[in-house]
Amino acid sequence: MATVRLQCMAKASMRVNRATHPRASCVRAVASASVAPIHIVGISGSPRKSSVHTGMLRAAARTLPAGATLEIVDLGGLPIYNDDLWQASGCV
Repeated sequence: MATVRLQCMAKASMRVNRATHPRASCVRAVASASVAPIHIVGISGSPRKSSVHTGMLRAAARTLPAGATLEIVDLGGLPIYNDDLWQASGCV
């Protein structure tokens, strides 16, 4: 048991601190340069103004990481059922 513990301690002391290693900054620069921008298309299932799903997409757009974009597609112009229009026409 003592031999195994000593071997583990020896391996731990030989580990390289990647944050302070001389090549760490080069590796980080290459990694950040090779990341392609991310473009996300968000489609809400409801055309209503107060849609929970559209609100969630707007909230997601505010929390995107750098280099990412979110395009929210509006389906309001499509001829699908829209309760706002149905109520406005008096067909309730």
